[in-house]
Amino acid sequence: MTNAFLSEWLKLRRRAMLLGGIGATVFVAGVATIAQILSAGQPGPGGGEAPRTIASLSEADGLTTGLTGAATLIGAVTLAVWAIAVANEYSLGTLRNLLVRQPHRLRLLAGKLTALASFTAVAVTLGAAVSVALAFALAPGKDIDTSAWLTSDGLGALASAWLNTVLASVGFGLLGAALGTLVRAPAGAIGAGLAWVLVGESILSAAWEDVGRWLPGQLLQTVGAGGSSSTSYLSALVGATVVVGGLTAFGSYLFATREVGG
Repeated sequence: MTNAFLSEWLKLRRRAMLLGGIGATVFVAGVATIAQILSAGQPGPGGGEAPRTIASLSEADGLTTGLTGAATLIGAVTLAVWAIAVANEYSLGTLRNLLVRQPHRLRLLAGKLTALASFTAVAVTLGAAVSVALAFALAPGKDIDTSAWLTSDGLGALASAWLNTVLASVGFGLLGAALGTLVRAPAGAIGAGLAWVLVGESILSAAWEDVGRWLPGQLLQTVGAGGSSSTSYLSALVGATVVVGGLTAFGSYLFATREVGG
């Protein structure tokens, strides 16, 4: 498993993966932070209230606004990265070579997924760092009081937002890995995953209010947000663990039993 972990990191260190994974995560977190702070106190869409007021951003959890707001898009980026990492082994024919060195398929898969999880944690950490830096840089221009951000409550809120984003992102990544194993083509896996998570689930949730409690994307979005008005954080975390865990088990079964070239 250790060799599989290290082997995967050699691939993740390529420029395309660094830019597409870490670079995209940092970019999304930065843009979300800028948008949240610059829109504070401004009328929202249609003349309604802004998502965050200056007073609310001055509270202890104001520092987390960018990271929390970007959690879903970071999850989409992670889904794509994991889908590419898994599906490319099939489409490029490299899985055969890997199985020669590590014939125990589940150990190979465990090492790969662990490496991808650590890659995701690094990406979220860097995204959080950029979000924090931008928040402190932009706050004075909007008369946002940042004194509460560095209190124990503020730092605790930041740590919780980081952890929730990592957990949600890894969940999205596992969905991408399962699709990569099922479809075995990067474009197809990414297209199917993003279409379902960002479009399909939104339509179903709008049509049936309670169905969101069983949809992986909706549950993971709630985890990333730290809970919602309709679903508690704990309920979303448990639900996401069950649903994503089941899909991961199915993908692992396919990876372990299906013919490489079949």
